Amino acid sequence: MSMSLSLLLCNVCRLSGSLQSFMRCPALKRLVLHHNHFKGPLPPSVSALEQLELLYLHRNRLSGTLPAELCLLSVHLRMVNLSNNFIEGTLPEDIGKDGRRPSLVYRRAR
Repeated sequence: MSMSLSLLLCNVCRLSGSLQSFMRCPALKRLVLHHNHFKGPLPPSVSALEQLELLYLHRNRLSGTLPAELCLLSVHLRMVNLSNNFIEGTLPEDIGKDGRRPSLVYRRAR
């Protein structure tokens, strides 16, 4: 995967596995992987995506809790959609503490 990739749009592509490999693209601004079959937690290495503005991971099979490292992205992050997954718990306490709280859609799958 290219280190200079800024947009990755693969929704409804029947992709599966872990999201870990997508965390190796520090120039990524938009990660759009909704309606796939990704499993497991959102990795703490999400903080490596320092330029991230949009994170659309809804309608996958993600589980676990949201990593505290998600808070480190609040400088550029504008929109996060994690709805219809199996993520549990609450939002990281420090998200938006710097006054830049992203729009967030966070509903559990039924």
